[in-house]
Amino acid sequence: AYNVLARYRQPLASGASLSYQIDWRHKDEVASDPDNLPQAFIPAYDLSDLRIAWTSKDGGLELEGWVTNLLDEQYLIHNFPGLGDGAGLAGPPRMYGV
Repeated sequence: AYNVLARYRQPLASGASLSYQIDWRHKDEVASDPDNLPQAFIPAYDLSDLRIAWTSKDGGLELEGWVTNLLDEQYLIHNFPGLGDGAGLAGPPRMYGV
C-alpha cells in the first residue's frame, strides 16, 4: 500500500488564501484470511480524495469543500471466506461535504 499527497496554497490579494489538496492511495491485492483462501482475497484498488479550502486573512475562519473516493471506486475492505464463495464488506462510496 502507498499514498501520494499534493497540497498547494495560493495567497489572494485580500490576504486570504485558497488551498488545494489531492491525494491518491493504492492498496495491492491482499488475503483477509490467515489460510489465504482464494475466496478471501481482496482485489487491488485505488482511491483519491480532493479538498479545496478558503482561509481568511487572520486564519480565524476556514471554509472547506471535500470529496472522498472521488471516482466512486467500488472496492472491498474485508472479505469473509466462511460464507460460501465469500461475502465482502464494501468500502464507502463517494462522499462529499462542506
